[in-house]
Amino acid sequence: MEILSGERSSLALVCGLALALALLFLNPFIGHWDSYDYMKYILTGQRTSLMLGRPYFILYNYGLVSIGSFVGLKAAHAYLLVKFAVVLLSAVASGAIYLVFRELVSRRPALIGAILSTASPVYAVYSGMVMTEIPMLAVTYLGLWLYLIGLRRAGWSALLVGSACIGFAIGVREQAVFATPFLLLFPLIRRNASWRAIILSWIVGAAICCAGPLYLLVTDPGYWPTIKKWLWFMGAEKKRHPIDWTNIVIWAKWVVANQPLGAFLFGFGLVHLIRERRQLPLALGFVALQLGLIASLAGYQDLLYSPRYLMIAIPGVALAAALPIDRWLERSARPKLVLGVLGGMLAAVLITSFVVTLPYRPVFSKARTYHERIGTLGPRSVFIVGQYCPYIGYLKAVGYPQSWDVVCAGWTWPREKLAGVIDGHLASGQSVYIDLDPHLWYGPRLQQDLGYFTRIAPRYHLEPLGGTLYRIRTKAHRRADRTP
Repeated sequence: MEILSGERSSLALVCGLALALALLFLNPFIGHWDSYDYMKYILTGQRTSLMLGRPYFILYNYGLVSIGSFVGLKAAHAYLLVKFAVVLLSAVASGAIYLVFRELVSRRPALIGAILSTASPVYAVYSGMVMTEIPMLAVTYLGLWLYLIGLRRAGWSALLVGSACIGFAIGVREQAVFATPFLLLFPLIRRNASWRAIILSWIVGAAICCAGPLYLLVTDPGYWPTIKKWLWFMGAEKKRHPIDWTNIVIWAKWVVANQPLGAFLFGFGLVHLIRERRQLPLALGFVALQLGLIASLAGYQDLLYSPRYLMIAIPGVALAAALPIDRWLERSARPKLVLGVLGGMLAAVLITSFVVTLPYRPVFSKARTYHERIGTLGPRSVFIVGQYCPYIGYLKAVGYPQSWDVVCAGWTWPREKLAGVIDGHLASGQSVYIDLDPHLWYGPRLQQDLGYFTRIAPRYHLEPLGGTLYRIRTKAHRRADRTP
């Protein structure tokens, strides 16, 4: 695709910033909870148990690690390929966001908006770990850009590939489905292509989107039961944590976490877009749909635990915030001073964000060598390790005993039945271990789960194995050990 020479420097700046921030915030190991599950499924070539299975995320990463294995890369190091692929895709995503913005507004606000999107603390953090958000954004915005190019130039190929990218993005992470309204909105506002070409592109995108799930539905007998199980857990989670006013507070906090500067300038930009709706109809439509999406996510229960669920809509906030900044630059007698102040504010936000993430890094760093700590335990071991629950599954995928088991915190935590679960494992001759490291039980949800164990702990003898790791034994077993 043609990119004018004047655009190259802007594109290079945005992509370079994305790479720099991804490396600055690079996760010490694989990532967090879902990251270990993703690596387990990638290494074993299986679809995930989340929503529709994320088949395309697993597919292309399975290809990567297969190539790595072919050239001698050990399974335990395969995560490096996947993680640095995400790092590179963060630059692709930022560049694609800039190119989409460039189709909606002039060059300077497009560049400012792309910089605000890239300099998001949440975006930077997730650019350096094995997760689906950044790959989804990369393919989604690449698809939207090609789609806009096709509408402007009446190009069949760009329309088809653009819609196909969005269909593929949904298979990477289902949240990309929120980009599909743009496929209808954009041609209603600006269209040089025929409706025949547009509708054909929708059919192609839908076919790409559905191909993966349909293949799994036909070939995997456990696929549909897994989806039903996931839906049941989501319903149970909603009942366990009903939505109330605290959701709104957390939602607002996460909007600011995603766009600390943009969140406060968004209102000014929206007013500007409404006033300039005749000159900027595409930009107004884009921002309005993104605003609606952000508002709808306020009622999503998992938003309590992570700001990443808002990432799909945050570029809309960034674009709106870029417009008042552009006007200030245009009207200011000292534009360099304005840029310096804004740059300083962004730098302060990122530095603060990096400092805020430091307390979380020990749990990631510890995971890198945690296998050395538990690797010598017997093949009939059962682990209760809080945040490391999926880590045990990952270790099994890289060669540790397949007979290892885990009592997972979170959705499947047995709560009041925990004592019965532990007793059942002990009665079957398995060894049960618990790690009470506070980092592994961080946050109100995991603290609540740990509370169930704290209440039943006096029933057992906790044999210290060094540090925060204990073997859970029955009191009777301890008395037997003391008998001469």
